[in-house]
Amino acid sequence: MVSSNTTKIQLSLRAEKLQNVSLSGFINGVSDPYAIVSVYDPFDAINEEEIGRTETIKNNLSPSWSKIIYIDWTFGKPLYFKVAIYDEGKNNDILMGKCDFDVNDIISSEGNTKAKVLKERGGTIYAFVEENTNCDDNLCFQLRAFELKRDKGWFSAPNPYYTISRKDPIEEQWTLIYRSDHVLDNPCPVWNKVRLSMSALCNGDANRPLKIQVFDFRKKSKHAVIGQAETSVNKILKIGSHSQSNASKDLVLLKGNVKSGHMTILDALIELSQDSSTSYYSGDEQRDEPPNISKQEKPPPADNIEPTFFNYLSGGCQICLCVAIDFTATNGNPRNPRSLHYISGNGEFNAYEKAIHAVGSILIKYDSDHKVPVWGFGVRLNGETNNCFQCGRNVEVFGVDGILGAYRSVFQTPIVMSEPTDWSSSILNAATYATAAERKSYLPDAQVYSVLLIISDGGVEDMKKTLDALNEAKSSPLSVVVVGVGGADFREFKKLLGDQENDNTTFVDFHEHTGNMSSLSRAALSKVPRQLEKYFTKRDILPLQLSDVSEVRKLGDDFGSMTMPAPAPLPPSGEPFTDPVQPPKYFIIEIPDGVREGYTLQVKSPINGKLFEIVVPEGVMSGGHMKVEI
Repeated sequence: MVSSNTTKIQLSLRAEKLQNVSLSGFINGVSDPYAIVSVYDPFDAINEEEIGRTETIKNNLSPSWSKIIYIDWTFGKPLYFKVAIYDEGKNNDILMGKCDFDVNDIISSEGNTKAKVLKERGGTIYAFVEENTNCDDNLCFQLRAFELKRDKGWFSAPNPYYTISRKDPIEEQWTLIYRSDHVLDNPCPVWNKVRLSMSALCNGDANRPLKIQVFDFRKKSKHAVIGQAETSVNKILKIGSHSQSNASKDLVLLKGNVKSGHMTILDALIELSQDSSTSYYSGDEQRDEPPNISKQEKPPPADNIEPTFFNYLSGGCQICLCVAIDFTATNGNPRNPRSLHYISGNGEFNAYEKAIHAVGSILIKYDSDHKVPVWGFGVRLNGETNNCFQCGRNVEVFGVDGILGAYRSVFQTPIVMSEPTDWSSSILNAATYATAAERKSYLPDAQVYSVLLIISDGGVEDMKKTLDALNEAKSSPLSVVVVGVGGADFREFKKLLGDQENDNTTFVDFHEHTGNMSSLSRAALSKVPRQLEKYFTKRDILPLQLSDVSEVRKLGDDFGSMTMPAPAPLPPSGEPFTDPVQPPKYFIIEIPDGVREGYTLQVKSPINGKLFEIVVPEGVMSGGHMKVEI
């Protein structure tokens, strides 16, 4: 079942400098590569699921596959895919190499493109993704070429075929979409009629640049380029609206700056889906339609289409992570294995570390400098309660490992785990941080959004104070995610969140996702896409174009020199602190029945087991309570 937060994305693949593994080797040519794509959860890498495979490209060690692979992507869910490339043989296919990609890594990369070196035999594979527009229209057309010129030294006519590539939203990068069959010995070929999905061809954008390249097919050597021309779906429709070839309307094929032929569209029309909203060229001339194509009446185009979360990410929007951690006494002594803060010596994460790793590993990919502020709350220092202090020595730490290191460093300082649980200071500090990050971005129109991850073992005691802080934070580019790791009853907090319509806040109960960290991160970040969209669209801020991404990515380089708002750090201890939670200086006893003031009692300390003799003070009767100093 696909989640309502799931986005379908298109994956395109190409490779360079693959190693020839053909058994025929130097005698009959080179390998014929194709790729198989399988998705898997990194927390369950054993269960791979094949989701698609490309076509086979003959005699090519730098193939660009036209087959689009569709992937269901949910923000917050770890999702990897494996690409395995094989040489297609007559009897057995030979593995040429394989590599793994993180979908979130690709989306957060410049141009939505990532390159990986193949394992085993080398070579590089490039993966490009973009959001699928769900355009179900089809383009139906037929091409004819004239006066195709072959390279000097070839006396026979060419064996032409053509390819169509679409321009990716990044300069000078093209993705192959279609490859025709070749026509033997013909400088004026007429190719078969074609019906292509608009989703695959141009992802629903009829003005998106397309490149048509014509090649001379050669059986035992590299196919030679005859010429190429740039066009678009709307230009194809315009040319195809003329019943006969007209040189002034045709596509001129160029090889370099030299004309190498020209191409016309014999016929072209759009097969529309019922809910089509794409605007196409519409000519006045009537023309015959290809057989077996039903043309439906086009509905009016949709207006005010809102940009999507994927559009903002592709446009270079940065997501900055802030972390606030609960150090109140209800967590228990970190030296006790039952404590939520217990750090085992075998490398196993506690609940806090699991939450940090699950959510942080997703968000950190969308922050170009990977720097994260880490704060703590719920301690006493020098006799005063501190509900927002800096964890670690640095205002910001690097990556998820830096967050974990800052968290653990707190137990090497002279704190006293205290109470009450108070998130408000961390929320307000995060709101200030988010606003400062947005204003100090590298470019005036660069986009920065922040997410505060609060990890706490218990519900807050002053609910009004917390809700007031959340409401105040609504004006900032900030989402608040609370992960409850303790056994406290959070029902009141969740109810109040619903009553107050705090649409910038998400609560997740850690125990509902125990053993499934993918489920935890997906639930924790489920509302962030809509929250980010709402913040920007409410302010009429549209996604940046991918051509500007290279500048936006420099944002991270500039963050290091900024003075960001930060609470004071904890003072370092002179020596490693062996008992991070200072033991209480007293305990409470109940006066037994029959005991009166002035009586002497012998009691055993529940803290250190020592025996104490005490005298019941004046005014304390049976059933009453008294404090025993240690």
